[in-house]
Amino acid sequence: MTKVGFISLGCPKNLVDSEVMMGILAREGYELTPRADEAEVLVVNTCSFIEPAQKESIETILEMAEHKKFGSAKKLIVAGCLVERYRIKFSSRCRKWMRWLERAKWSGFLKRWRANCACCLRKRPRFCITI
Repeated sequence: MTKVGFISLGCPKNLVDSEVMMGILAREGYELTPRADEAEVLVVNTCSFIEPAQKESIETILEMAEHKKFGSAKKLIVAGCLVERYRIKFSSRCRKWMRWLERAKWSGFLKRWRANCACCLRKRPRFCITI
């Protein structure tokens, strides 16, 4: 089964959101790994509350993108309030390779995860952004 790694930044809500996603995926048989270099899918749950948090989020995204370029990661998912806050900016610049998953809709999370993850694992696209 696909190995998934999570990096949760920022507030306790992000940690809870990450834990909910991990729980759903673990119940479905996905293997969770704390090691970014082992993950086939990396999820960065971002924060944008204050400027230092935005900077940390961007630095972490770029660091995890290196695993996609040179490691075993086939997909990088960026979740959380950084993407949510700058959705229009990201959308206008990256419409072709962005995907969104609204955080409030956990009931459909797994269906959207499977659709996006399977697609990206096969085609190895540049980057996916999901919230």
